[in-house]
Parts: sequence; structure tokens; C-alpha cells
Amino acid sequence: MDQQTSGQHSQPSNAPTADLSNNLPYWNPALLGQLEKLRALILDGNNYTSHIKFPYMPSVTTVYINKNKLNHLPVFVEEIQKKFPNINMMNNEAAPSYFNGGSLTQHIDYRLELSSFFTSNRLWLIVGNHRSRVQVDY
Repeated sequence: MDQQTSGQHSQPSNAPTADLSNNLPYWNPALLGQLEKLRALILDGNNYTSHIKFPYMPSVTTVYINKNKLNHLPVFVEEIQKKFPNINMMNNEAAPSYFNGGSLTQHIDYRLELSSFFTSNRLWLIVGNHRSRVQVDY
């Protein structure tokens, strides 16, 4: 994987961060399993959908998947909840906010629903007392 192939970008196998933003035509997430020391993965702007599949990558602690085509939260969370402790998915349809035309109510509902999937407090988008409201609302 350290050798660059025609039409693909190469990433050293010891890189702590891989920024693969806007690389959909060149990069298949399944190949990322070969990056054993990767800590952070940036996949912004790749048109990934909620049905994206990731390999098991125990060293990855943070994934940024902003500005993609994630539109079905339960499907996406099912895939990532046990693989990545920290996820940032702003500006996706499944994550309503001011960035993509969502209302404050939609954003709060999204955060509550998302927090119901995770038992860890490490989810970046959960703040304040929203976790306590999850048990009542979801």
C-alpha cells in the first residue's frame, strides 16, 4: 500500500492521520484496514451514504465524515458505533443543523437520537444534559 498506483493516492502505513476528503473516485474505505497506526480519518465531502462499510480499524479513534450523503442515522450508526469512539458528521442530512437547513428542534432531536445509540460519553456532539433526556424521549 505504500506504493502509489495509477489513479490512487498513497498513504504511509504509519501515518497518524489520513485526510481523504474529496477523494471518492480514488479511495475505497475497505483499503483503510491496512493502515495499522492510523488514529484519525478524515472523509469529508466524499458523497458517502449511510450504507458505507468500514473495515475493523482498532487504532482509529476519530472519524470525520462531514459533508457527505448520510441520510439514515440508524443504518449509519449501526455500522460505526462499535468501530469508532469519536465521530463528527456535521452537514449531513442525517445530522440536521443550521449548516444544512435544519431547525434547532431537529438538531436537538438528532442529538438525542444519536446519543441513544452510544453508551460512551465520548461522542462529540452530545453536550450538557441531553444524555439524561434520552431515556425519556428514546
